[in-house]
Amino acid sequence: TFQVRVVVTDQYFNKIGVASAPVFSLTTDDNYDNTESLYDHVTLTNGEQAYNITLQSKGNRVVTATGAGDETGIWNETAAINVKAKTSSTPKKLLVLLPSESSDPGSTTGKSGNPITTTVAGSTFTVTVYVTDEYFNPFDPGDVISESPAQVYLQTSDPYDLTSATKTLTDKTTTFNIVMYQASTQTVFAITNVAGYTNYTEALAPGATNIRINPDTAVKLQLIMPGEAPRPGYSGGTGVGYSVDRTTGGKVNLPNVLVAGDTYYTTVNCVDKYFNLVNSCNPTVDIEFADEANTSENDQTGIFANSALVAGTKQFPVRFLKAAWTGGADIYGGNRR
Repeated sequence: TFQVRVVVTDQYFNKIGVASAPVFSLTTDDNYDNTESLYDHVTLTNGEQAYNITLQSKGNRVVTATGAGDETGIWNETAAINVKAKTSSTPKKLLVLLPSESSDPGSTTGKSGNPITTTVAGSTFTVTVYVTDEYFNPFDPGDVISESPAQVYLQTSDPYDLTSATKTLTDKTTTFNIVMYQASTQTVFAITNVAGYTNYTEALAPGATNIRINPDTAVKLQLIMPGEAPRPGYSGGTGVGYSVDRTTGGKVNLPNVLVAGDTYYTTVNCVDKYFNLVNSCNPTVDIEFADEANTSENDQTGIFANSALVAGTKQFPVRFLKAAWTGGADIYGGNRR
């Protein structure tokens, strides 16, 4: 907080007494301070008065006085005031900028703009992490703070992501590369275990940690049997790359034990190479069994045979007639299998 003094003068800037107290307003070019609300149409007593100003965003800031009868000009405003990040803030905050976002000190989330919405599963994007004061002003590399340098790592909601290793923010900022494989609205947090910092999480900045990950191009069909569950982004337990074997990748759990002669429903999904559902992919699908003599698709009416997917998915009834049969099935749809 600092003070500015407003004085009524003549045209030569000599202080003059006034018979009636003029009314004026103070404003600044800081979008997040409270100057305008505190000093809107205030009375200037005795022709001179000092006023407290608290600016929240760094940069060159100007305070302006305007009022009835005043001439607008450079004499109504201060020279540029250089505002720096507050090094005494306790605790300091971490700030995450996703692609296409910008720093916005003083705001509730510390940033403005919307993250890009065209990120595709399996692609690499870069986020920037800053150390900031309590108002989300990023520190400059030369700013001296009492805390030890933050050792930061990223945490996302994608269980199969790839992120850069922990980094030490010796210059108060760094960048991280991220690859996410699960198509969804994902979150990106910046975490440190060093004392004196507040992590950038949903609790600190609600809604500001989200980024949309879209499916890649549809390349294959996926069969989910009763008991199995789809798991987009799952590599099938290989730990390296993504399995082309549709019996292991993209799903978890073992199929249920089925009863001969009973009808069950299996789900067919059109997916990208990371097993993300592509709802714009709707080929006409048919299921073929390895042992046709001992299985039935229950499609004698033709209702389920060669049926098109809807929004990238559809359930098909199947019936197995031979006990202890463990054969496989193929699904065909357009040029995908």
